[in-house]
Amino acid sequence: MKVLTLVNQKGGTGKTTLAALIGLAFALEFDKKVLLIDLDPQAHLTSLFISRPEQIRSGIFELVAEGEAVEPIHIVRSANGSLDLIPSRLEYIIYDYKGKIPSFQSTALDLELERRFSRYYDLIICDCPPQLHYFTVMAIVAADFILIPSTLDEFSYQGIRIFLSHVLPERIRTYKDPVKVLGIVLTNVLVGRHGTLIAKFRERISKGLRKIVKDVAPDVRSRLLDALPFLKIGEDPVLNSFLVRDPDLTDLVFRPKRMIAPVIRVYKKNDHVKSCVNSIAREVLDRMDRYF
Repeated sequence: MKVLTLVNQKGGTGKTTLAALIGLAFALEFDKKVLLIDLDPQAHLTSLFISRPEQIRSGIFELVAEGEAVEPIHIVRSANGSLDLIPSRLEYIIYDYKGKIPSFQSTALDLELERRFSRYYDLIICDCPPQLHYFTVMAIVAADFILIPSTLDEFSYQGIRIFLSHVLPERIRTYKDPVKVLGIVLTNVLVGRHGTLIAKFRERISKGLRKIVKDVAPDVRSRLLDALPFLKIGEDPVLNSFLVRDPDLTDLVFRPKRMIAPVIRVYKKNDHVKSCVNSIAREVLDRMDRYF
């Protein structure tokens, strides 16, 4: 079992949509047994697969804070692969407001995943809120690999910079278990129109990473380089594959009157989106194999 955490300190980067789509690709195209975990109290990932999320009684909070044996929700099956979900609930927003979500159990998710799910899944994908919420910290601590979704705008870049220069070094300094950043996945890309912007973004990321490594505290620098294997081998931190902008990737919430979750329908029926997603999944798996 490996844990892949998707994180960016900026919202609106397509992180949740990407988590759902690559989860489907790993299960249906690459025959992996995959568990999605929705760690966002807004329950966006859950809403993509569950038509009546208000009926959910147990989710990620009950798992990590109360030690409840939460049963994953089955989403799809293939001949050898599967996709399941540990949901979130909107009630967690109230729990957070009332201080019911403990901030001190940073290793709780890691321990529960190992104890309850390591025998049943090849890959666990954690979708986090953009802010450094307790759940986000838990997912970063539990991660074997980190994937950073990003659009081409300034705020997305700043979200990456904050994560790599502040959050990741703190994770390395505080916890001994190794973590590898697989790279950055661009989302919402207009094919044929964003080529120049992508090239400039790649150059800016490479320069920014060199500065981050140079400026980090000496006691963390070598371990930070270990966590950024693409720097060691001279590989581009930005993946070659990207998620296109497509009208089918809007309004993906699974409402009761819809017969099938729109995100599943889009993955199965939209060949352009499916090809992009499968390319991302393939590149992610390749980097996981080489960086581990």
